[in-house]
Amino acid sequence: MILAKMLQSTHVITEGSIEKRFLIYVHARQQGEWVQKITGVDPLTNKDQLLKFCPIKKITKDYPPTLFLHGTKDTDVPYEQSVFMRAALLQKGVKTKFITIPNGEHVFDKEFEHPIVQDSLKQMMEFLRQYV
Repeated sequence: MILAKMLQSTHVITEGSIEKRFLIYVHARQQGEWVQKITGVDPLTNKDQLLKFCPIKKITKDYPPTLFLHGTKDTDVPYEQSVFMRAALLQKGVKTKFITIPNGEHVFDKEFEHPIVQDSLKQMMEFLRQYV
């Protein structure tokens, strides 16, 4: 906790080591402060204000083509959130692609050479070539 507090700053930081940022992230998650740290909104007292950060509330027919690449064992972002977002995009006619990494974690590509990861990355590149 002391280290995480020492790494915080009142200045906007645009660069920094991933290790330091990860320590702040872990501390905030463990303390239940992550949402408030990144939004400045207390989710217990201002839940309605958090909706301005919710992408599913901002979907229009002009939303850009969207790629989802998600592991089913992600403990940071629930897999179902991508399922819900994709369904909402499809309802508005937005082009989407959903790639699932079975048993994949949040950092699914740490097994970079695994055939499923390699195939997923190829699909991702095809999507990007088509829409970007």
